[in-house]
Amino acid sequence: MRTPILPLLILLVASVNAMAQAPAARLSTNTMMWLHNETVAPARNNTAIVHRSQGVDYLSAFVKVAHNIDASRLSALGVVVGTKAGNIWTVRIPKHNVLSFTQLPGIDYIELDRPVKQAMDSARHYANVDSVSSGIGLSLPYTGKGVVMGIVDNGFDYTHPATYDTTYSYSRIKRVWNQAISGTPPAGYSYGAEFADTTSILNQAYDDTLQGSHGVQVASIAAGSGLGSPNGRLHRGVAYEADLVMVTVPTTYLDWRALNMTTIIDGFNYTFDYAASVGKPAVINVSMGSNLGPRDGTSLFSQACDNLTGPGKILAFSAMNLGGSKTHVGKSLSEADTILSTLIPNLEVDDGEYKNYIDVWGDAGKTFCLRFSMYKNGSVTNSSDLYCLDDDVKEIVLVGSDGDTCLITLATKQQENNNKPHAAFEVFSKSEDTLMVSAVATSGTVHMWQEFFDESWNTYYGEFIGGAPGLTEGDDNLSIGEMNCTKSVITVGASVSRTRWRTINNVTLTDPSYTSRGTIAYYSSRGPDIEGRMKPDITAPGGMIACATSSYDRSRLPGGGLYSSFTVSRFVSPVNNRTYYYATGAGTSFASPIVAGIVALMLQVSPTLSPQSVKDILYRTATKDNFTTPAPDPAVWGAGKINAYAAVKEVISTVGVNAVSAHDVKISVYPNPTARDFTLEYESTVSGNFLVEVSDVTGRIVLSKLFPVSVGTNRLPVQLDANARGMYFVHVVGNRGTSTKMVVLQ
Repeated sequence: MRTPILPLLILLVASVNAMAQAPAARLSTNTMMWLHNETVAPARNNTAIVHRSQGVDYLSAFVKVAHNIDASRLSALGVVVGTKAGNIWTVRIPKHNVLSFTQLPGIDYIELDRPVKQAMDSARHYANVDSVSSGIGLSLPYTGKGVVMGIVDNGFDYTHPATYDTTYSYSRIKRVWNQAISGTPPAGYSYGAEFADTTSILNQAYDDTLQGSHGVQVASIAAGSGLGSPNGRLHRGVAYEADLVMVTVPTTYLDWRALNMTTIIDGFNYTFDYAASVGKPAVINVSMGSNLGPRDGTSLFSQACDNLTGPGKILAFSAMNLGGSKTHVGKSLSEADTILSTLIPNLEVDDGEYKNYIDVWGDAGKTFCLRFSMYKNGSVTNSSDLYCLDDDVKEIVLVGSDGDTCLITLATKQQENNNKPHAAFEVFSKSEDTLMVSAVATSGTVHMWQEFFDESWNTYYGEFIGGAPGLTEGDDNLSIGEMNCTKSVITVGASVSRTRWRTINNVTLTDPSYTSRGTIAYYSSRGPDIEGRMKPDITAPGGMIACATSSYDRSRLPGGGLYSSFTVSRFVSPVNNRTYYYATGAGTSFASPIVAGIVALMLQVSPTLSPQSVKDILYRTATKDNFTTPAPDPAVWGAGKINAYAAVKEVISTVGVNAVSAHDVKISVYPNPTARDFTLEYESTVSGNFLVEVSDVTGRIVLSKLFPVSVGTNRLPVQLDANARGMYFVHVVGNRGTSTKMVVLQ
């Protein structure tokens, strides 16, 4: 028998007022729990997000500040302020001053940081990207030029040919901020190292890991040049002429290397500030998320995102990869049915102990209570009292049938900052019995999610178990996390664009979970958000995607565990004689950068597009097919599948371009008839752009290109296939309609 974690008591409840004079109403549950543990058992806080600098331990947090905040009082406590996203600030608080910080006036809400997890060939084709940039008979000159593509991630290779221009003449990486190493930080920040010129970036070569490629994979999908892949184009990304800004968020436990929300917000602010300094729009890709939070876009992280975005400042997030999981359970309760009961399995983490973390949310204006029980062989062996929400932290100890104990640390809020009741509890069990939790209420809906990060920041997802009378089984509904439910961001689910691939060893492999191209990927998280708003917003190809990998990632090199199964090509650089690789991968992490790249193409056309304008265009132009059906399930597909060509065309025809009315007589075509070449002529009174499409008599578009015009006479030479004969139609698209002219090739 294991040694019990506490003396053998049938039930022990400890309630310690660790908050002293701090008003609990302005503390998040995880802040309450941290303060409680720091008083009762500091060792439990060993997974807090801590940064050690010059001998001082700091905790990262979001704070919502009032208009009368006195910043000097923060400085007096040694608090370091990072990003100021309106009234939402990122801060680092000296650990020994956290309690004093919670008592300062002028702070409306404090939320200690939470960790998060990381969540082109056929993909370009299925998203209709080739129809925008090159290939499939169409040639639109939209490549992301003049747009900043931000990648907030980790696992970067700054030397990879994919980050260069298509001629291998210069690197497109304009800025790097590695938050995980020491050095000279960017202005306004006190951690990490900034590299602001090509020489220093290339000398740095890679970020803080030799076991990861996630960042360069995402970057190459969004904006890779394709250099080093077959024919130099096969694995080209979407916006392959965009400028790149790469922010490495920390990934490991030691010394501030915990991938978390405050550093992500700092990365957004840094990227948008750089883009503004060079007068360019920016889109940032985020392929990560957390399973905790209210999922209504009200967390301080979400509010910070909403405050930072705006015209020409767009965020694209992956939807997470929890499709098919059972990490959620929920039920509407009433006077006739007052109990939601479910089993929480023993979740063994790396240290060999059984731990878990459960987040529980109710409806605004409602409440609920919780009871905990030990369960074995179909029956309850021991139960706690019923605990109603009381803005406090409690410790509950249950003894299982084997005599070992289960410790539950419970923090509750009668009303969170979104006016909803909230409870969170951490489980530390030595018993082999299963923990049962029951939510009790006479009205409203109660939802629970589970996710645990151990001391090394590995992520564990458990599943809620039913299977017996009175027990509710888990499901994958509402499996898009709070970060990804942010109102201003474009949240991206994943479809299947490829089911098989040929490895570098000439072996064809198939992912058996991919039944057919065009289907929804099994792992793509489901929405909507808790308020019923559509999430994901759109879907894009998420597997199998071929993309660049880090030449410093040992797992991707010959002999590494991922090399033989996923590597599809290699390239020896004539510039530095280094060998680089492309490999396949899958996940919503790979779908999101496709959308970010397409947004860059849209921003190239109209640099001041707002987040809502981008969403509206993506919604209107989304592809519906036999898989999505004409009316896609928004919890699975969002608005449908992204269509790059239709989206860019919509921007051209509706946003800030030159006007053209149907049958506009100012447009002329000559010579007509012609053997091959003809010219469009347009007399304009303003500057702008037209979209020109040439179609045959069947309606098939054979050419598409941009017609930039300025004040005065404008001419656009057009050349068709010399072997083409017959009647063609020239469509000139502007923001007031389309003018169509007929041309005959003899």
